[in-house]
Amino acid sequence: MKHWYALYTKPRREHFVSGHVQKRGIEAFLPLVKVIKKGRVLESDDPLFPNYLFVHCDLSEVGCSTLEWTQGVRRVVGFTGEPAVVDDAVITYIKKRLSVDVQPVGSRRFKPGDAVIIKDGPFRDLGAVFDGNLSAKGRVRVLLTTMYRTIACEVDESWLDKLA
Repeated sequence: MKHWYALYTKPRREHFVSGHVQKRGIEAFLPLVKVIKKGRVLESDDPLFPNYLFVHCDLSEVGCSTLEWTQGVRRVVGFTGEPAVVDDAVITYIKKRLSVDVQPVGSRRFKPGDAVIIKDGPFRDLGAVFDGNLSAKGRVRVLLTTMYRTIACEVDESWLDKLA
C-alpha cells in the first residue's frame, strides 16, 4: 500500500533528490515558497522545509534501501528504526496552503520613505516612515518620531499598513 514518507536530504539537494526519485517512477512532493533574496528583486523558489521532501510509494515494493541510497539522501525519516508514515491529510493541507496566493517572503509591499501606520504591537496606532526590509522572515525597520526625536524600530511587516 502506498504511503507518504519524508526524506532528509543533504543541504540544498532537495531539487536534485526530487528529480532522481521521480526518474525512478516514485511520486515526489517538494513544497516550495517564493522568497526575495537579501533585498534583491530576484525571486526564487526555496523549500518550505529545508533538507526535506516527501515521497509517495509502497515501501514493500520499492524498498527502503532504494530511497536511502539515492544520491543526496541522508535518511528516510523514522522512529525506532521504522520509516514514519506521513498522513495523507498533512500532505493535502500543505498543498492547499501553498495553493493560496501569498506574497513572497520579504516582499516589497513598502518602499523606503512610505508613510505607514503600525496596527499591532507596542507601537500600535502610531505613524511611522518605512525604512527598509531587514530579513526574509518579515522583519522591517521603521522610523518613529517621538518627543522631537527619530527612533529606528524593528517590527513585523504584517503589523504595518500604508497611510493614504
